Order: sequence, then structure tokens, then C-alpha cells
Amino acid sequence: MMVTFYLLYRLEKKLDLMIEVLHQLKVDSTKKPPNLFTKQHY
Repeated sequence: MMVTFYLLYRLEKKLDLMIEVLHQLKVDSTKKPPNLFTKQHY
């Protein structure tokens, strides 16, 4: 029982993260290239 709850919790966290990333990409695409990536790479 606890294991399934834990897995669901982790899945939810992953989905939240993915949604956030997708939203960020959408916002960035309307403007300029994302600053986060350039900062990280260079």
C-alpha cells in the first residue's frame, strides 16, 4: 500500500516537473532562446 502511494507521489512530481519544463519552453520560444540553457552550457 505504501509502495504504490510512494510511486504515485513520485510520478506526480515527475509530471509537475515535465509540465513546468514544457511551459518554460513554450514561454521561451515566444521570446528568445532560453537563458537557462546558455548559462548552463557556457
